[in-house]
Amino acid sequence: MKNSMIWFLVLIICVSFCACGDNKSPSETPDSSSLSIIETREQSATAPSSSVTELPVTSSTTIPSTEHLQQEELIETPYAVIVAPAAFDGKVLHEVTSEAPYTLKFYNAEDGTEIFSLVFNGTDDALTLLGTLIGETENTVIYMNVPALDQESPHFRENASYQEEMSTLIARLSADYEFVQNQIIPFVYRETMVIQTDVLNLHYPVKWKELVSADVSADGVRFHAGDTALFDVLFGDHAEGYRIGNYKGTDISILLHDVDKSACTEEEYSQYMEMQEDSNILLDWLEKDEEFVHR
Repeated sequence: MKNSMIWFLVLIICVSFCACGDNKSPSETPDSSSLSIIETREQSATAPSSSVTELPVTSSTTIPSTEHLQQEELIETPYAVIVAPAAFDGKVLHEVTSEAPYTLKFYNAEDGTEIFSLVFNGTDDALTLLGTLIGETENTVIYMNVPALDQESPHFRENASYQEEMSTLIARLSADYEFVQNQIIPFVYRETMVIQTDVLNLHYPVKWKELVSADVSADGVRFHAGDTALFDVLFGDHAEGYRIGNYKGTDISILLHDVDKSACTEEEYSQYMEMQEDSNILLDWLEKDEEFVHR
């Protein structure tokens, strides 16, 4: 009986031991899902890092394209670089239709309708004054021609919107240059040479310093280019000349000489005329002097 009890206890112990071996905890025997998570984490830890983030592309993802971005076009002219509005890109073209006066025409690329034209130093009264471009050696007056649009045209609204872009063009012109809108500004030379006399000092554009001579005498100053007489500034009472005013009791007159066109080239004649026109600079400076009384 005693031996039977011992064998019975041994049997119970063996059965309990086997049961413990078969019932391991979840932490000791991971299931397939746990293995997957562990393997994924290990791969993430060992994978090389990248500075590029790849976004998923779906049917709603929009990738911006630079192919059709509007560009401002720079148009070089003898007077200024004109910046065409971005709205014109590929839709409104331009061409030079005249060299004298220099005319830049903008037109619809599809139907050829003129949108507007810029006319530099034009003289046509039918043109609309845009303003004056202030330069170092000369000022440029810019006019514009804005034709009436055909309201029956299928492009009427489109062309009308292009005409409104004129304000954008003017804004860029004002930003890039010294541009005075809606006014004609006479050019005044910033640099002049001074001709000293016993009566007064005369100012004449320095750009003619090498070409124009000024002979001073008691009666006045004679301006000439070589053997070609240009004009005289006369002091006192003279029968000749045009009286422009009085300086401290002395009458001041200007006498313009006729230039023989047949005795010089077309280019020389044009230059002589410009030298004579610059006698106005003398008057501009005189009028700044409080002692000068305009006639």
